[in-house]
Amino acid sequence: MPEPLPDPADLSGSTVPVAAGVQTLTLETAPPTPLVVEKSATKRLGIVGWIAIIWIVAVVGSAVFASLLPIPRPDQKFLALAGEGPQMAKT
Repeated sequence: MPEPLPDPADLSGSTVPVAAGVQTLTLETAPPTPLVVEKSATKRLGIVGWIAIIWIVAVVGSAVFASLLPIPRPDQKFLALAGEGPQMAKT
């Protein structure tokens, strides 16, 4: 019965034999680079930013004040109007 391979998480320094022709992968840590945050030339929003903010405010405002808007109720029955249809002459 073959021996089980060592746990890959165990880095105790023991070497694992590698099959011939297989290249081993050695990872090296990158040197720490200083964190540089670029600042924009201006901190103003463009026209597209203001249009997006106005749109979001309009959608949220419509949702909050939906009961006050003149929108017909979706559960209203329209059977009384079903037989009328368009008319040619006014009476």
